[in-house]
Amino acid sequence: MTHSQIFMDVERAGDDEAKIRNALRGLLEKEQPFDGAQFLLSRSALLPLCFELTRLYDIPCTFDPGVPLHYSKAARTAFAWLRWLAEDYSGRHLIRMMYDGIPAPQELHFEGERGGRLQMAAMLRRAAIGAGRERLLPAVDRSLAVLRKSATEDNTALRSWRQGQANRLWLQKLLEATPSANAHGLLSLHAIAEGARTLVQHLCRDAYPGEELALARIAELMSGLQSAPDAEMKPHQAAAKVIPLLREAYFPMALQAPGSDAIPTTSPLPGHLHVAIDSHPDQTHRPATIRIGSLSDDAGQHHMQTHALQPPLSLAEWWLSACRQRDRTTVRSALLAWQPLLREGARAEAARATNDFTAWDGNCGAGSITRLPEEFRDDALHDFSRCPYSFFLEYLLEVKEPPPWRQSPDASGDVPRAEVSSPSIPEADTLRLDHSARTDPPSPSLRMAFATALAAGSFPHPDDSGTCAACPLREVCGPSASRQIPELQHLLNAMRILTDPENPLPMVAFLRGPLCGADDRALLAYRNAGGQFAFNARAIPGTDERITRGLQFIKDTVRLVRSNPPGTVIASMLERLALHAAIACSPSGWTGVAALQEVFSLVQSWSMTGSSIPEIVDRLQAAFLETTFPSSPPPEVLPRPAASPPALTMGDIDDAERKIRARFERALRPSGV
Repeated sequence: MTHSQIFMDVERAGDDEAKIRNALRGLLEKEQPFDGAQFLLSRSALLPLCFELTRLYDIPCTFDPGVPLHYSKAARTAFAWLRWLAEDYSGRHLIRMMYDGIPAPQELHFEGERGGRLQMAAMLRRAAIGAGRERLLPAVDRSLAVLRKSATEDNTALRSWRQGQANRLWLQKLLEATPSANAHGLLSLHAIAEGARTLVQHLCRDAYPGEELALARIAELMSGLQSAPDAEMKPHQAAAKVIPLLREAYFPMALQAPGSDAIPTTSPLPGHLHVAIDSHPDQTHRPATIRIGSLSDDAGQHHMQTHALQPPLSLAEWWLSACRQRDRTTVRSALLAWQPLLREGARAEAARATNDFTAWDGNCGAGSITRLPEEFRDDALHDFSRCPYSFFLEYLLEVKEPPPWRQSPDASGDVPRAEVSSPSIPEADTLRLDHSARTDPPSPSLRMAFATALAAGSFPHPDDSGTCAACPLREVCGPSASRQIPELQHLLNAMRILTDPENPLPMVAFLRGPLCGADDRALLAYRNAGGQFAFNARAIPGTDERITRGLQFIKDTVRLVRSNPPGTVIASMLERLALHAAIACSPSGWTGVAALQEVFSLVQSWSMTGSSIPEIVDRLQAAFLETTFPSSPPPEVLPRPAASPPALTMGDIDDAERKIRARFERALRPSGV
């Protein structure tokens, strides 16, 4: 894939985004209430973009004819089920359904224990379910039988076994609802529609009113499909026919909290901006109508890079404007003072840039390791000899990638040749330590070096690049084309935390990277105190503040995943870090800002067409490996002030935040108040 092919639609997408942003700025600048205006979109493709931006800035909004159905967790559940059918019942789609959808194995119980989505995903990976409908339950049964052997009446294994049995009951119901191909390998469209309707009506559940409405909309679409003439076709052809029905549909999303009434948000409501597609007849509800996307549209004529961003929609936009109008060195100092994640990350990067062996390079310090050399097996010492830092990760932080699930053994116990990739990382790119590479006992010199390293708490990388072939972190922070703009790779690491809850490596890469800045000594103390490197991990008493802030940043992001489009979730990550401004002030400069905006335009376009966060991360990873980002910065189009303004202070930042909040509060007041 060439650079021009990857980014051929980015320019237009950026223009559309700028027009919607500038229309919102216009309302704020005129102090016009949101419910006194409506946006009329010339193309239906603009509606998803409008939805993502209003969700990003927490602007209450109603949409006619509704919100794209593909944004719902209900639709993501149906997509995963259809892809499971299309790809010979490939288990990776079942696993992604658990991570990204709303299946309800928790509704089923076995001996007092209920199932669960994340427990189901872990069980399926552990069982190596692979592909093939007939392999699913036998593989799960073998895995549960092994678990039962290790279970006693009061241990954790017994509870896990009971949870597994409850999850198995759900899988059995799923198989009963899923149609089988006939002798010619064909599936009936009516049978698929009936299966999808059973899935959303009986095997899914969600407390949020919007998702209940989405489930009902899918059931309605499937009833419509059943009323049309039937046809038989190959599973992948059938899925290709049904998926567009879901992608192109809308539903009346309800934005209320769990337990409240589901108020459809397709008609104008007090306090809400109204968005409609221009072709609809009812176009005059609001006195102020802003047309967006037409040739005569003047809502926004400039790309984000060339616009003054006034009034800013967020503090992140204010920071980017400051980079244009002030000396970037002073802006960087103020930005680091404002955002402790970036401040500590910059400190970590500065330490790594020296030739010193620091706490950010595996120097944990004497006395930090309480375990004795004889507590480790011989293969641990051989791993240490290949890469001391890799040993530190796997044996001291207890961080290692879970094995990728693969095809289940057949009756003979042999694993078929075909293998399926991990849910988030192509297996060809997966790198692990080969524990079987050495069987000879460690030499006396190796034992002495190992004992010395434990006493000193010293675990350096064996080369100057900070990575090596044996290091697990190479997979998440190794070289790629994006290293030209290193901030992009670290952003991808943070995004990967959201794609595979069982893999701790992206979390460790994020915590010790330039977007958080925790050192290895702090990571070790956190782990020794019982801390976990997981997307839902909690800080424990005494946790280093850098780790606490990093965990909270990820937790806040995960909370957004629950009820927001992928594009909004990732945009929020950029906003909370003011990453555009941070990159503008870094050595990457405006070149890096342009690259970040290109990457985000890709993310936004994929999100608007129904891709989930795991799919977006997979595609970004491939794009990073194949793409050369811009090598020259965009033109400096905004005039520089004649005299350099004074350095920014925390008072300036607080004042900017107050002004932004006041504009939104005025716009949120219902008309006439």
